[in-house]
Amino acid sequence: MKKVIILVLLASILLPASALAAGKLTVTQEAFYVRPYFSYFAGETYAEVTNTGDKPVKFNGGMIELYDADGNSIESSNLYSLYPPILGPGEVGYLYDTTSVKEAEDKSYIDDYALTVTSKGENEEVIRYLPSDGRFGEVQRSRYFSEYRLTAIITNDTDETLEKVTVAIALYDANDKLIYADKITPYNIGIPSGQSIEFNTRVDSRILEAWAEETEPARIVTIAYSED
Repeated sequence: MKKVIILVLLASILLPASALAAGKLTVTQEAFYVRPYFSYFAGETYAEVTNTGDKPVKFNGGMIELYDADGNSIESSNLYSLYPPILGPGEVGYLYDTTSVKEAEDKSYIDDYALTVTSKGENEEVIRYLPSDGRFGEVQRSRYFSEYRLTAIITNDTDETLEKVTVAIALYDANDKLIYADKITPYNIGIPSGQSIEFNTRVDSRILEAWAEETEPARIVTIAYSED
């Protein structure tokens, strides 16, 4: 009996060390807003996710659950994407989701939410990061038309043309709080070796209206990468 007790105690001592040897996705910042969506309301979720382990890890799905004021589940959405999808130790990725609730004719109908993410170890797939810089703000498209644009300038510092390039974009306010995330994946575009290209995406007018009342961006983060 004593030997069994010793073995159990030894296993319980070794388990935490083994757990630390794996990759682990941790939500390090998240933002949740209830905003108008057509004739009803939706829950908008943005999250900064960090690999807090010491091995590469791959996003393996997640879920957003919305609740009413009584704690009842009223809607849910499965999460399928993190950008980038594979994170090395200490690396950061972003996810975002809009979960509409047709029964939510009033903003207060959506009272709370829960976000979960799952992961699995990854040793084969490779993410190749590229130098990038970003800017944001109103851009005058013509004499009568302007749009709020997020821009990422990506440089191909490899010795080959890259075609499968994605850019994750995140915005933070003056208090360094995450307020928005998006991604750009251009199709049928190659970046020649040593060249730079500018990717753009437009922010929806309903988001801009919300920013005018709630907060405003002060800093942009861009993560450009190519998946081999």
